[in-house]
Amino acid sequence: MSRRIALVSAALVALVLTVSACGGDADTIVDQGAAGTGPPTTTGPSDPAPGPDDLEARSFVATSITEDGNPRSLVDGTRLRLVFEDGTLRVDAGCNQMGGRFATDGPTLTVGPLDTTAMGCQPERMDQDAWIADVLARDLTVTLDGDTLTLVAGSTTLILEDEAVRSTPTDLTGTEWTVDTLIQGDVASTPPAGVVATLRFSADGSYAVTTGCNTGSGTFEVDEQRLDLTPPALTKRACKADAATVEQAVVAVLDGKVSFSVEDGRLTLTLDPGAEDGATPLGRSGLGLIAG
Repeated sequence: MSRRIALVSAALVALVLTVSACGGDADTIVDQGAAGTGPPTTTGPSDPAPGPDDLEARSFVATSITEDGNPRSLVDGTRLRLVFEDGTLRVDAGCNQMGGRFATDGPTLTVGPLDTTAMGCQPERMDQDAWIADVLARDLTVTLDGDTLTLVAGSTTLILEDEAVRSTPTDLTGTEWTVDTLIQGDVASTPPAGVVATLRFSADGSYAVTTGCNTGSGTFEVDEQRLDLTPPALTKRACKADAATVEQAVVAVLDGKVSFSVEDGRLTLTLDPGAEDGATPLGRSGLGLIAG
């Protein structure tokens, strides 16, 4: 009789242990270790969506855009860049500079009304500005995986990469710069469609230029944030009206002493009237260029 009671008791103990193990938290994996004394290991929820501090003081450039499952291409010579700074999201989509306050609530990113500059651009660039402004006006689902930021608004998905890990040029030389802004006085405009002007500075003190029509070269010297440029010697190809306009704007800047700055993959050249060897009857002239 006593042996039968002992066997029943052992069976009940085994049953209690089994029920206890099965009735634990489903998200908890218990690893008692070889000796049975190790602490429990818990698998928690996935990493939370990024908060404002995770995005603050970071800039991202789009590497992939899809709409309705299909790729969407940006206008030639443009890029989509988002900068999160001091609680404000600044947007550059190839025409005007836009900015508005942003906030996060869990996986949702909201952007307030966007203020914008009033630069005249090609219609396709202005349409691109309007498109991204519309996307950012919606509630966006946001995830941040290391240096990759993903924004989803309805059927539109933007994948962007942190500029800090990209090979964004910070030096004047060794990069092909493409003109995307023509500055004349207080007016800034974009080159006409199909007219591509480029500039490349070499470490040997020479530069090569494509004006949108002709090609040529010259020399330069760097003095802190100024360039002393010799006018380019150009080929003599006849230019159509749009290309001739861009060529005139480019050549006007590449002559004399020019202020320059390189920031976040953008080169700005400014020729101020009245500057030594830099006077021009057309007033303040300049070029905005992007890498690549």
